[in-house]
Amino acid sequence: MEVLGDTFVDGKIVSLEKTDIKELNKYLEKVRAKKAEKKEDLNNFLGQIYN
Repeated sequence: MEVLGDTFVDGKIVSLEKTDIKELNKYLEKVRAKKAEKKEDLNNFLGQIYN
């Protein structure tokens, strides 16, 4: 079995092997929300450039 390792999420290191799936889903939702926020910021910035 392949070792998944750790990742850095929400200001702390999270073990992908030992962390509960519910906890990982919370982190994933935070990442998705942050991605959507950054995408909106980028769209607004590009809109300002091209207008």
